Amino acid sequence: RRRDRLRPMTVAAPEEVISVGLLPAQYEALHAEEPYVGYFGGIGAGKTHLLCYFVGRRAIEYPAGVHVITALTYDQLALTIEPRMIETLASWGVSAEIRTGPRRIVLDTGAQIICRSIDRPEPLRGIEIDTLGADEFDFYPEKAVNVLLGRLRGRKADRSRMLAASSPNGYRFGYRFFSREPSERPELKQSRRLVQAQTKDNWFLPPDYVRDLEDAYAAIPGLADQELRGLFVNIGSKAACPTFDRNKHVRPCKLVPTA
Repeated sequence: RRRDRLRPMTVAAPEEVISVGLLPAQYEALHAEEPYVGYFGGIGAGKTHLLCYFVGRRAIEYPAGVHVITALTYDQLALTIEPRMIETLASWGVSAEIRTGPRRIVLDTGAQIICRSIDRPEPLRGIEIDTLGADEFDFYPEKAVNVLLGRLRGRKADRSRMLAASSPNGYRFGYRFFSREPSERPELKQSRRLVQAQTKDNWFLPPDYVRDLEDAYAAIPGLADQELRGLFVNIGSKAACPTFDRNKHVRPCKLVPTA
């Protein structure tokens, strides 16, 4: 088995086997042509792995670019995102270290990945971003999201790109940006791609993992759809009709005036 350091997705000769460690939904998101990609998945659907893969690969391909990865808190960055990023880079033979002041991951290629907590997005206003990896995007305040989107105008890569990896969180900004708005305005589909991943599609998980969670979530309507299937649903909002699903029961209509 061999890993291609810069382009792990290249097709090998018939006698070669390349282990890329990506699930089908992850592969789809990573190779989407649209500049804005939303990867919404259940627990264990590989959101963090994909996020680090995306940002790390872009940092290697465009070492002079401005690459940013964001999380809800600095604890989340320190305990989850940064160790996984270091691990992902190491699997490609790239050494990296975490530095502070400002907090960033520095690769041995000279590239840098800026790490920021979304609770203080204002410092990002002064930079032009080539790559943005947004962890748990659907839990970000909309004000912070608007700051991030406004900075995606870097000039040191093929084009500015964003990957938003998140668990779904009701019908919030992630749903509007990646699902509702492109449905209402088809021209937006040229720049936005929604990829939804199910927990059961991750063959690296223990055999009984999904079944046990299905049983645990059965008492709360919609919880398994959100947490295991990556679907946008209403949970805990005391809806008048809990079985209502706007993805199924709402559609555009054209009003025809009558005399």
